[in-house]
Amino acid sequence: MDAQAINMYQRNPNDQGPNGSQRPNLNNGSNGNNGGGPGRNGTRSVLIRSLLIVVVVLLAWGLFTFFTQSSNGSPQDVLEVPYSTFYQQVKLDNVKDVVFQGQDATGDFRNAITVPGSNNGNPSTHFHFTQLPNGDPTLVTLLNQHHVSYQAKLANDNSVFLNILFNFVPWILIIGVFIFIARRATQSQQNIFSFGKSRAKLVLEDRPSTTFADVAGVDEAKNDLVEVVEFLKTPGKFQRLGGRIPRGVLLVGPPGTGKTLLARAVAGEAGVPFFSMSGSEFVEVLVGVGASRVRDLFDQAKKAAPSIIFIDE
Repeated sequence: MDAQAINMYQRNPNDQGPNGSQRPNLNNGSNGNNGGGPGRNGTRSVLIRSLLIVVVVLLAWGLFTFFTQSSNGSPQDVLEVPYSTFYQQVKLDNVKDVVFQGQDATGDFRNAITVPGSNNGNPSTHFHFTQLPNGDPTLVTLLNQHHVSYQAKLANDNSVFLNILFNFVPWILIIGVFIFIARRATQSQQNIFSFGKSRAKLVLEDRPSTTFADVAGVDEAKNDLVEVVEFLKTPGKFQRLGGRIPRGVLLVGPPGTGKTLLARAVAGEAGVPFFSMSGSEFVEVLVGVGASRVRDLFDQAKKAAPSIIFIDE
């Protein structure tokens, strides 16, 4: 048969109020229900997801802008000409117009030419070249002499933005992944020292409480536990007569007979904290971990006294 045990602890009567029924408000992160750990983890994950979404959106927008401008901003049969070739074509009166934009320059020839290694060797009248780093002071005079139409435009800000985006975003992602891995490693190292912590779940007082009215078919067991509930509510009445609270109550029966529900009903009737833990959680591969968890569980119960510990199976 399965066996369950309920252990009840009472503080020293000299340390509690006259009615003996007060209990402290726990704020212990080890019970899994209190503390700020889960909330901080949830906030961190939301921030990480938001950052990734922003980065992906920026990359998608940058790529869309880049390819849109590449496809619509100039013809497909543009010749990449060296500066010397452009200079030579100006002297031959073969340049119709040219547009300077930053370090780039585009324009049209009067007659199509071919440039080896550009546009698959096909002739074209559209050209593109990169200006000299420090400019050419004689170029404007040469263009005027050969009646070439020219104009200047501001540099494309999107190209600067794309350069910054493609240069820095990968590094930001790499650094972010490194920080994430480092934090996870730090948390794993901290968890090594938490093997001995109890994994008991604390049923908080603001949750719906279970009472004897919710338990049916075990009237004899309920009658035996009424005195335990009375002792938890008014311990002074029993202590005046020399009575002491039982250290534990063993509930034995087949599965599904209401042992767990009955234990919760005792805590609900008495209005005390209820710690629930499975007996298998005390068993670990490492030596001494189970005993450490037992000590930690009982320490939590003593801090919340009067309280009930329920060990299932």
